[in-house]
Amino acid sequence: MRIFSAYAPVVVGSFLSLSPALGGCSPKAPVEHLVWARTESGATVTYRIDEGGRRIDRVDGIRIATSEGEWRWITKRIPVATDPCDLEGDATSLPAQPGYATSASLIRDGRERREQIVVTPDAVDHANEIRHDVALAASLGPYLFVEDSTYVYACGAHGNTTKRFIVWDAERDRPIDVLGTVPDPAGLVARASSELHPAGALDGPTLDGPDDEARVTEVRPVLRGLRAGPLPFEAQVTVADCYACSDGSWGSYARSVRLPSAPPRALAARAEVPEGVARFAQAHPDLAVGGWSSVAPSYTAPAQP
Repeated sequence: MRIFSAYAPVVVGSFLSLSPALGGCSPKAPVEHLVWARTESGATVTYRIDEGGRRIDRVDGIRIATSEGEWRWITKRIPVATDPCDLEGDATSLPAQPGYATSASLIRDGRERREQIVVTPDAVDHANEIRHDVALAASLGPYLFVEDSTYVYACGAHGNTTKRFIVWDAERDRPIDVLGTVPDPAGLVARASSELHPAGALDGPTLDGPDDEARVTEVRPVLRGLRAGPLPFEAQVTVADCYACSDGSWGSYARSVRLPSAPPRALAARAEVPEGVARFAQAHPDLAVGGWSSVAPSYTAPAQP
């Protein structure tokens, strides 16, 4: 069975006009920010704010600015065929369970509409249950931190979850290697070792092969309690383990630890919280900020508190 990601998203509201993302402009040039966040109900919204953190405009959904304009983050669930389980030696059978996959794209509306396909579901064989989800965990400027999770039950003893992490560069329409630029990965693994291998624990990692060594599997900015200045990061260190020992953080056969990390070298230029973004976040504690991108002002509008 093959899953196709072609679809026609519905155009929703956008800001009053498009603005180029900031590139090599003067640090003193006027700046506006697109800040997206999740509300207490889980809905996503994007605010345009001025450099002092005052609200100018608001739209539903997630918007990311690049030099080509503003892009909408779109996910689409695609139905996937599933099969019943006919268990040998068992008088009962398990009916086919729900099946779906998720595609993720960035859409730039306007006279020349464009689409960046961030995640296209892989071909999946028929199984009893298939759930493939994609989530935007965070963003910094044009860089999107994307988590991809797939659960499959194929009539065995239990289902299996696999996970994937990518950083997408919306400016260049491609993924970039961020994990390979995390400073001192060996040091991160060593710091995580005491939690991944607790002394005397009976349920510590039990696998021992070349692919089972602890490694950095994810890195992302810490967007809680934002303050102007250096932006903290955290890394996830993962080790392979038995199914019963897994903590679910990185699939069905692994356990993980999150701990503070220096910014990846690939993102060093973005590891700073703008004053306006910090002020906006502090003034709206009910919003969970997910990221921001910066643009040059394109129109004059009264700022709102």
